[in-house]
Amino acid sequence: MTTGPTTSSATGPARTRAPLAVAGPAGGVRAAVYNRFWHSMGGGERHNGMIAEALASEGAEVDLLGHSAVDLDALGAHLGLDLSGCRYRLLPDRGDDAVAEISAEYDLFVNGSYMSRLIPRSKHAAYLCFFPTPADHDAAAWRRAAIRAGSPFLRGVRPAVGYGTGWYPPEGGRRRQWVWSNGAGILSVAPGGERVLHADVGRPGAPGTVRLRVLDAAGQALADIEVGTVFTSISVPLPASSTGTELTLVSETFTPAAAGAPGAPDVPGISDTPDRSDAPDAPDDTSDAASPPNGTSQADGTGRPAGGAAASRDIRQLGVALSRPRVTDRREGVRARVALRFPWLLTDPRDLGYLDAYDVVMANSAYTRDWIRRLWRTDADLLYPPIQVARLAPAEERERSVLSVGRLFAPGLGHAKRQLEMVRWFGELYRSGALPGWRMHVVGGCEDSQLPYLEQIRDAARGLPVEIHPNAPRHEVERLLSTCSVFWSATGYGEDVDRRPWTAEHFGMTTVEAMAGGCVPVVIDSAGQREIVRHGLDGFRWTSPQQLASFSRRLATEDGMRRRLAASAIARAQEYSDTAFATRWRDTATRHHLYSKSRQVEGNHFQ
Repeated sequence: MTTGPTTSSATGPARTRAPLAVAGPAGGVRAAVYNRFWHSMGGGERHNGMIAEALASEGAEVDLLGHSAVDLDALGAHLGLDLSGCRYRLLPDRGDDAVAEISAEYDLFVNGSYMSRLIPRSKHAAYLCFFPTPADHDAAAWRRAAIRAGSPFLRGVRPAVGYGTGWYPPEGGRRRQWVWSNGAGILSVAPGGERVLHADVGRPGAPGTVRLRVLDAAGQALADIEVGTVFTSISVPLPASSTGTELTLVSETFTPAAAGAPGAPDVPGISDTPDRSDAPDAPDDTSDAASPPNGTSQADGTGRPAGGAAASRDIRQLGVALSRPRVTDRREGVRARVALRFPWLLTDPRDLGYLDAYDVVMANSAYTRDWIRRLWRTDADLLYPPIQVARLAPAEERERSVLSVGRLFAPGLGHAKRQLEMVRWFGELYRSGALPGWRMHVVGGCEDSQLPYLEQIRDAARGLPVEIHPNAPRHEVERLLSTCSVFWSATGYGEDVDRRPWTAEHFGMTTVEAMAGGCVPVVIDSAGQREIVRHGLDGFRWTSPQQLASFSRRLATEDGMRRRLAASAIARAQEYSDTAFATRWRDTATRHHLYSKSRQVEGNHFQ
């Protein structure tokens, strides 16, 4: 296990950066781009990676910082980036304070981790915000009230324990939530004296017991515990650490599908009631638990323990289930002890002091920028995501088909793409005779935990000319983007985006890609889509499924209009190209003096 910062790849020896001449506006600048999720290689990672590419091209010495082993060459190839002028620096996951300490080594620190509250110590810093989602957005109403009441008392106290890599999204019911490890889940513990880690561990639905080893950052075993199907409490003494501790929970794994799809076990503390944490009367006995990883996902999409038909399709590799991790230290002061006991009290969305450490906040869309102003009382620069428009070559002859592109996951888990609804709408149009000879393609990445949702989509598509492409290779995605005729998007449909604005499409990268490929977009009239698609000029924006159907019927029958809108869409997409991104980044860096060697952070909070 890595015990300190290294430069490495996942498959080969440490790589060194080629010497850089001190040239260009960023010549001589040591820069870092930090993202907790490089390994996911998604749109957010490309956004971060393009900043790194731009910095390197302007002469900066650039490190990509992360907590997962990543092959830099593979990352660049997958995201279409030139990262040859960068290094990847693998950091142990010891929490924000440890990363903040490392940030002091750099002239410029770019934080592109979603929902991060890290306070950098670099000379200059920039925060890339994908959306200012409140830290307590998924908390029960009574808990949100407690956070707002208790937060002033705890202002400045940092969380003692947090989830690192190696965990699946949380699942469970109202009485208990837990997260499964993948066999090597990491917990980060903040600096402190000798303390004790408390947690409940179990393996609901597993075929038997397993040995759990809790290892420190040096690989030394702190505990060796037998874990069965029933949740039991454990206590692990932790040595004092001035820099924080990275704990790895190591165990053998099982696959629910291979285990014979057992039914939900009779486990104390588990309810088969779907989780409704926002219900005013929902009891909750997880008041001393650390916040689980972002997102809420269950094996069957309902909040029930894995089992039955859902488990028969669940091919995740599951280690142990962890519930209510917390740290205790009797020698701490009253404020620290309260925070250790109730770490969720530290998630006050009004505690925005960390933003003062950044020279600039950058928003991925005007929609995000508007909500940054409302929720963070901070202004932001626009830095639209870079889209690989040059890779897409619109075909002259188009397939008579509707295309949807987006990650496949069930509603309730963030800004869901609503593929199930779109397949049903297409089915209604097709069966009515409105789209004779047309097909639909549904494209998107699908994690193992979302296979039940994929099955729902397949069930809805049965008997229809609908092709589903889960985890399609990039060349196949680009082929469809360049040959299909119409692009649909419904992210945010059925949501109250005024109360839950994070459920809408914050920008719409796939919409731009579809336009660059020659598809005519027919997208929901909401959030980031409004910035991209000019209604009646590049495509259409709809406010109801009936409007979606009407616009689609017109495009299916009026070839001249479809060709005119497609040509305009192709031209519009160029405004979000990699070249346009580099220009916007350069303007932001210049305006905020990010390449200066002197430290000067000007707060941009509204008065």
